[in-house]
Parts: sequence; structure tokens; C-alpha cells
Amino acid sequence: MAANGLAFGQFVYLASGYESADVPKAPVRGIAVAIATFACTIHMISPRGGIYLSNAFAAVKVTMLVFIILTWVVAAAGGFGNLVGIYTDLLHPQEAFRGSSHAAYSYAEAFLAVCFAYDGWNQANYVSDAASRGSI
Repeated sequence: MAANGLAFGQFVYLASGYESADVPKAPVRGIAVAIATFACTIHMISPRGGIYLSNAFAAVKVTMLVFIILTWVVAAAGGFGNLVGIYTDLLHPQEAFRGSSHAAYSYAEAFLAVCFAYDGWNQANYVSDAASRGSI
């Protein structure tokens, strides 16, 4: 949860025009603490509200994933014409993995990347479980 909050704080500063080397550490940590406090407060006050918020974020994630897949299908079918540029040959399945490694380490690294891409879905459960046991 802390790493997600820090990443959010850094992205806020990057979106406001800062370069990655110029992002101040103290305000980013303040944003991270505020985000963690906000998430814990929502789950503490209304566990159902926290579940609704988590479901809304999950719906956004799934919508983006479907959009990416549909965009690939349209681009592979030539629906964008020359807008995609010189990389249209990489959209075809027989070319998509050209040059990739077949080493076991690469497979393990790819598996972990996929697992961590969907990490965070269970963090709300940690907070709501602690709240239901009276630990908070």
C-alpha cells in the first residue's frame, strides 16, 4: 500500500510538469500518507463504500484492458491505416514474439510481471479484515 501511495504521489508531480529527477520527496510522502489515510478511512467508516470504490477501480481496469485488446484487433485488421506507422507488422501474432527469449528466467520474470500488474486488489481486504476484528 505504501509503494502504491508513493507511486501515486510521484505521478501527481510528474503530471504537473516536474521532471522525474526534480520530484521533491517530502510532498510525495505526504501525498502517500494522505492516500493511505483516505483509503483506510473509507474502509473504516463504510466497508461497503470501500468495496464499491474498489469495484469501480476494477471496472476501470477491466475496461482499459478490453479497450487495449479491441484497439489491437482494429489495428491488426488495418482499421487505423497508416496512423500506426512502421510498427504494424508487429501487430500480427506470428511476429509479436519475434526476438523474445526462451530462457526459464524470462518466463518467470514475465509471470511475475503479470501477477504484480494486478496486485493491489486485495489490499482493501486487509483493512476491512483488521477493522472487523477491531484491530484498527
